[in-house]
Amino acid sequence: NTKLSPYVSGYDSNAYPFSIMPDKKLNLTFLMELHRDTYEGTSFDNSTKATGGLFASPYTYEGLGERSIADNNTTFTFISQSSNLEPVPLTWVSLGSSGESPFVPLSVSPLPQTYTNVDRSSYDQSKMWWICSDIAHMAKGYYSAISPLVQLSIAEFEQNEQTLLRHSKGLSQTYSKVYPG
Repeated sequence: NTKLSPYVSGYDSNAYPFSIMPDKKLNLTFLMELHRDTYEGTSFDNSTKATGGLFASPYTYEGLGERSIADNNTTFTFISQSSNLEPVPLTWVSLGSSGESPFVPLSVSPLPQTYTNVDRSSYDQSKMWWICSDIAHMAKGYYSAISPLVQLSIAEFEQNEQTLLRHSKGLSQTYSKVYPG
């Protein structure tokens, strides 16, 4: 545990090392949770201050307060996963805010149409980015009431995905399409 101070003298400070050795081995679930961190329970928790949004939202508005790792203005977040135990390399993608959008495993292969050619200036309900955006906006409006339900659904969805992928370990690449394109 490094106990680094959250306060530094400037954006280009040398106060932080380039990298650190984690205390324990990192896993996929931990990385997903990390990308959903809103600093809850710390002095940077915007949900308890005027810098946050309505209904205990941890997201900052008007550039006030500390911007958390999870942010409602995020376009996408990804985690790349590659190992000799997986049939193919995977990229887990969360579209929009990772707090209100599931990470979906996409294999390194042609993408399903719902993830391609997204025009963010024109609504298209067949595109996953727009679906995730709709959910995030709904949760943003009534954060304390809706976000826990969304997060529970996301956790169940991601657990099912990981279970399916565990069952695919050892399959040949011929049978490894995670999602048909």
